[in-house]
Amino acid sequence: MVGALNERKPFAFTRLYESYHAPLKDLARLLLGDMPGAEDIVNDAFLEIHQQDLQFETVRNIERYLGRAVRSKSRDFLEKEQTPVIKMNGLLAYVEKTEKEDRRKADDKSVARTLVAMATEMLPGKCREIFMLSQVRGLRNKEIAELLKISEKTVENQINIARNKLREKCNKDGINMYYINLLLPILCSQIGSN
Repeated sequence: MVGALNERKPFAFTRLYESYHAPLKDLARLLLGDMPGAEDIVNDAFLEIHQQDLQFETVRNIERYLGRAVRSKSRDFLEKEQTPVIKMNGLLAYVEKTEKEDRRKADDKSVARTLVAMATEMLPGKCREIFMLSQVRGLRNKEIAELLKISEKTVENQINIARNKLREKCNKDGINMYYINLLLPILCSQIGSN
């Protein structure tokens, strides 16, 4: 049979197909699990032998070649079939992560607005304006002094007054001022983003 197959005689292909089709199909079914396609995979393996000018030395070489071809084609088939699922799972994970980030940003903005509102409600006009320029817009004392045409010392004093009033309010409400000092500039910047 090996010689006839190497000489590309039709009866050799027919005999090879009849001898090995069923066991190779079982192998493909085993590799694919419950997925269809075993018949096509086995037929493709036989088609390769028919279309290519392959030379074999023994029947065992033919069996190994067919077994490798079926395993390789089964693996390729599974990769192609799973790719959309893997991509969909990745997409769903990305969407979920993005939604969580959006919720977190919305929460940060809400906290920042609350803190700014809390700070501005209790401050007198000029003190409020200076505090907002410092904490929300992030201007330095010198820039605020130039903008409002007042001394840097006045700016510094007004910011200290604002912080003291905010500290008093926080102490009364049981909030740690350290977190306010740490978070307020960061959270205020979140109000302006997006």
